[in-house]
Amino acid sequence: MNPIVSVKNLKKKFGDVEVIKDVSFEVDPGEIVCVWGPSGAGKSTLLHVLGLMTPLSGGDFFLFGKNPVEQTDNARARIRNEQIGFLFQFHHLLPEFSILENVMMPLMIRRWTRVAAEAKSRPLLERLGLGHRFHHRPFETSGGEQQRVALARALVGEPSLILADEPTGNLDRGVGEEVEKLLKEEVKARSTALVLVTHNESLAAQADRRLVLLDGKMKES
Repeated sequence: MNPIVSVKNLKKKFGDVEVIKDVSFEVDPGEIVCVWGPSGAGKSTLLHVLGLMTPLSGGDFFLFGKNPVEQTDNARARIRNEQIGFLFQFHHLLPEFSILENVMMPLMIRRWTRVAAEAKSRPLLERLGLGHRFHHRPFETSGGEQQRVALARALVGEPSLILADEPTGNLDRGVGEEVEKLLKEEVKARSTALVLVTHNESLAAQADRRLVLLDGKMKES
Protein backbone atom coordinates (compact mmCIF):
# COMPACT_ATOMS: atom_id res chain seq x y z
CA MET A 1 0.00 0.00 0.00
CA ASN A 2 1.59 3.24 -1.14
CA PRO A 3 1.31 6.31 1.09
CA ILE A 4 -0.99 9.15 0.08
CA VAL A 5 1.49 11.72 1.42
CA SER A 6 5.24 11.28 1.74
CA VAL A 7 7.50 14.15 2.78
CA LYS A 8 11.15 14.05 3.72
CA ASN A 9 13.21 16.96 5.03
CA LEU A 10 10.45 19.33 3.97
CA LYS A 11 11.29 23.03 4.32
CA LYS A 12 9.26 26.18 3.86
CA LYS A 13 10.59 29.72 4.03
CA PHE A 14 8.92 33.10 3.84
CA GLY A 15 11.74 35.46 2.98
CA ASP A 16 14.51 34.76 5.47
CA VAL A 17 12.16 33.14 7.98
CA GLU A 18 12.22 29.35 7.95
CA VAL A 19 8.76 28.29 9.15
CA ILE A 20 9.14 24.54 8.52
CA LYS A 21 12.49 22.80 9.01
CA ASP A 22 13.32 19.24 7.96
CA VAL A 23 9.83 17.78 8.48
CA SER A 24 9.43 14.11 7.48
CA PHE A 25 6.35 11.86 7.70
CA GLU A 26 3.97 9.70 5.67
CA VAL A 27 0.18 9.28 5.64
CA ASP A 28 -1.44 6.06 4.43
CA PRO A 29 -4.90 5.59 2.88
CA GLY A 30 -7.63 5.58 5.54
CA GLU A 31 -5.29 7.00 8.19
CA ILE A 32 -6.18 9.99 10.38
CA VAL A 33 -3.13 12.02 11.36
CA CYS A 34 -3.35 14.98 13.74
CA VAL A 35 -0.75 17.75 13.58
CA TRP A 36 -0.51 19.33 17.02
CA GLY A 37 1.44 22.36 18.18
CA PRO A 38 1.27 25.93 19.46
CA SER A 39 0.09 28.88 17.39
CA GLY A 40 2.74 29.99 14.94
CA ALA A 41 4.42 26.59 14.78
CA GLY A 42 3.74 26.25 11.03
CA LYS A 43 0.77 23.87 11.12
CA SER A 44 -1.44 25.79 8.68
CA THR A 45 1.55 26.46 6.44
CA LEU A 46 2.19 22.71 6.31
CA LEU A 47 -1.41 22.07 5.21
CA HIS A 48 -1.08 24.72 2.52
CA VAL A 49 2.03 22.96 1.18
CA LEU A 50 0.29 19.56 1.25
CA GLY A 51 -2.74 21.07 -0.48
CA LEU A 52 -0.58 22.52 -3.28
CA MET A 53 -1.60 26.05 -2.35
CA THR A 54 1.93 27.23 -1.60
CA PRO A 55 5.23 25.81 -2.89
CA LEU A 56 7.76 24.12 -0.66
CA SER A 57 11.25 25.62 -0.30
CA GLY A 58 13.19 22.37 -0.06
CA GLY A 59 13.04 18.64 0.60
CA ASP A 60 11.20 15.79 -1.08
CA PHE A 61 7.42 15.73 -1.43
CA PHE A 62 5.31 13.01 -3.04
CA LEU A 63 1.54 13.20 -3.26
CA PHE A 64 -0.35 10.16 -4.58
CA GLY A 65 3.03 8.74 -5.59
CA LYS A 66 4.01 11.71 -7.76
CA ASN A 67 6.20 14.75 -7.24
CA PRO A 68 3.89 17.78 -7.63
CA VAL A 69 6.88 20.08 -8.10
CA GLU A 70 7.49 18.41 -11.46
CA GLN A 71 3.89 18.93 -12.61
CA THR A 72 2.32 21.89 -14.38
CA ASP A 73 0.09 24.47 -12.70
CA ASN A 74 -2.92 22.97 -14.49
CA ALA A 75 -2.04 19.48 -13.27
CA ARG A 76 -1.72 20.71 -9.68
CA ALA A 77 -5.05 22.52 -9.96
CA ARG A 78 -6.66 19.31 -11.20
CA ILE A 79 -5.23 17.39 -8.23
CA ARG A 80 -6.62 19.99 -5.81
CA ASN A 81 -10.05 19.71 -7.39
CA GLU A 82 -10.24 15.97 -7.95
CA GLN A 83 -8.17 14.34 -5.22
CA ILE A 84 -8.05 16.70 -2.24
CA GLY A 85 -10.89 17.88 -0.02
CA PHE A 86 -10.44 20.99 2.13
CA LEU A 87 -12.20 21.69 5.43
CA PHE A 88 -11.26 24.81 7.35
CA GLN A 89 -12.25 26.60 10.55
CA PHE A 90 -14.13 29.16 8.46
CA HIS A 91 -16.43 27.34 6.08
CA HIS A 92 -15.84 29.69 3.09
CA LEU A 93 -19.26 28.96 1.59
CA LEU A 94 -20.27 31.13 -1.35
CA PRO A 95 -23.11 33.37 -0.10
CA GLU A 96 -24.72 33.93 -3.50
CA PHE A 97 -25.33 30.19 -4.00
CA SER A 98 -27.68 27.79 -2.24
CA ILE A 99 -26.48 25.08 0.13
CA LEU A 100 -26.96 22.48 -2.61
CA GLU A 101 -25.09 24.58 -5.16
CA ASN A 102 -22.17 25.10 -2.76
CA VAL A 103 -21.77 21.35 -2.43
CA MET A 104 -22.13 20.83 -6.18
CA MET A 105 -19.43 23.39 -6.97
CA PRO A 106 -16.35 21.06 -7.01
CA LEU A 107 -18.18 18.76 -9.43
CA MET A 108 -19.30 21.62 -11.64
CA ILE A 109 -15.66 22.75 -11.85
CA ARG A 110 -14.91 19.25 -13.15
CA ARG A 111 -17.49 19.96 -15.87
CA TRP A 112 -20.08 17.56 -14.53
CA THR A 113 -23.58 18.32 -15.77
CA ARG A 114 -25.81 20.10 -13.28
CA VAL A 115 -28.11 17.07 -13.16
CA ALA A 116 -25.25 14.69 -12.33
CA ALA A 117 -23.72 17.03 -9.75
CA GLU A 118 -27.07 17.50 -8.04
CA ALA A 119 -27.74 13.76 -8.01
CA LYS A 120 -24.35 13.20 -6.32
CA SER A 121 -24.76 16.03 -3.80
CA ARG A 122 -28.31 15.51 -2.58
CA PRO A 123 -27.82 12.10 -0.88
CA LEU A 124 -24.68 13.34 0.90
CA LEU A 125 -26.47 16.39 2.29
CA GLU A 126 -29.36 14.19 3.38
CA ARG A 127 -26.95 11.84 5.16
CA LEU A 128 -25.51 14.84 7.01
CA GLY A 129 -28.98 15.90 8.13
CA LEU A 130 -29.35 18.79 5.69
CA GLY A 131 -32.03 17.50 3.34
CA HIS A 132 -34.35 20.31 4.43
CA ARG A 133 -31.74 22.98 3.61
CA PHE A 134 -31.10 22.37 -0.10
CA HIS A 135 -32.37 25.72 -1.29
CA HIS A 136 -31.37 27.90 1.67
CA ARG A 137 -28.48 30.32 1.39
CA PRO A 138 -25.60 29.98 3.89
CA PHE A 139 -26.71 33.04 5.90
CA GLU A 140 -30.05 31.31 6.50
CA THR A 141 -28.40 28.40 8.31
CA SER A 142 -26.65 27.93 11.66
CA GLY A 143 -22.90 27.71 12.17
CA GLY A 144 -23.11 23.96 12.72
CA GLU A 145 -25.14 23.50 9.55
CA GLN A 146 -22.69 25.60 7.56
CA GLN A 147 -19.77 23.48 8.73
CA ARG A 148 -21.67 20.32 7.76
CA VAL A 149 -22.20 21.86 4.33
CA ALA A 150 -18.45 22.48 4.14
CA LEU A 151 -17.89 18.85 5.11
CA ALA A 152 -20.25 17.70 2.35
CA ARG A 153 -18.40 19.90 -0.14
CA ALA A 154 -15.07 18.37 0.95
CA LEU A 155 -16.43 14.84 0.55
CA VAL A 156 -18.62 15.09 -2.55
CA GLY A 157 -15.80 14.48 -5.01
CA GLU A 158 -14.65 11.39 -3.08
CA PRO A 159 -11.11 12.72 -2.53
CA SER A 160 -8.23 10.49 -1.54
CA LEU A 161 -7.00 13.11 0.94
CA ILE A 162 -8.79 15.58 3.21
CA LEU A 163 -6.93 18.47 4.80
CA ALA A 164 -8.73 19.98 7.80
CA ASP A 165 -7.58 23.08 9.69
CA GLU A 166 -9.38 23.52 13.03
CA PRO A 167 -12.63 22.16 11.50
CA THR A 168 -14.58 22.55 14.77
CA GLY A 169 -12.82 25.65 16.06
CA ASN A 170 -15.81 27.97 15.67
CA LEU A 171 -18.48 25.54 16.87
CA ASP A 172 -19.96 24.99 20.30
CA ARG A 173 -19.15 21.72 22.00
CA GLY A 174 -22.27 19.77 21.03
CA VAL A 175 -22.23 20.78 17.38
CA GLY A 176 -18.46 20.33 17.23
CA GLU A 177 -18.72 16.75 18.48
CA GLU A 178 -21.37 16.04 15.85
CA VAL A 179 -19.10 17.32 13.06
CA GLU A 180 -16.15 15.33 14.51
CA LYS A 181 -18.23 12.15 14.46
CA LEU A 182 -19.44 12.71 10.91
CA LEU A 183 -15.93 13.49 9.68
CA LYS A 184 -14.42 10.35 11.21
CA GLU A 185 -17.26 8.14 9.94
CA GLU A 186 -17.00 9.43 6.39
CA VAL A 187 -13.20 9.19 6.31
CA LYS A 188 -13.15 5.61 7.56
CA ALA A 189 -16.01 4.55 5.29
CA ARG A 190 -14.16 5.83 2.22
CA SER A 191 -10.57 4.90 3.25
CA THR A 192 -9.71 8.55 2.78
CA ALA A 193 -6.52 9.88 4.36
CA LEU A 194 -7.12 12.80 6.74
CA VAL A 195 -4.51 15.27 7.95
CA LEU A 196 -5.98 17.64 10.50
CA VAL A 197 -4.69 20.54 12.52
CA THR A 198 -6.48 21.16 15.80
CA HIS A 199 -6.14 22.31 19.38
CA ASN A 200 -9.27 20.31 20.20
CA GLU A 201 -8.22 17.41 22.44
CA SER A 202 -11.41 15.46 21.70
CA LEU A 203 -10.85 15.63 17.96
CA ALA A 204 -7.13 14.93 18.27
CA ALA A 205 -7.88 11.82 20.35
CA GLN A 206 -9.69 10.28 17.37
CA ALA A 207 -6.56 10.35 15.22
CA ASP A 208 -4.54 7.22 14.53
CA ARG A 209 -1.33 9.20 15.07
CA ARG A 210 -0.42 12.57 16.53
CA LEU A 211 2.51 14.53 15.14
CA VAL A 212 3.83 17.46 17.17
CA LEU A 213 5.14 20.46 15.24
CA LEU A 214 7.32 22.72 17.36
CA ASP A 215 9.73 25.41 16.18
CA GLY A 216 9.30 24.14 12.62
CA LYS A 217 10.35 20.58 13.48
CA MET A 218 8.17 17.52 13.91
CA LYS A 219 8.13 14.53 16.20
CA GLU A 220 5.63 11.76 16.78
CA SER A 221 3.64 11.81 20.01
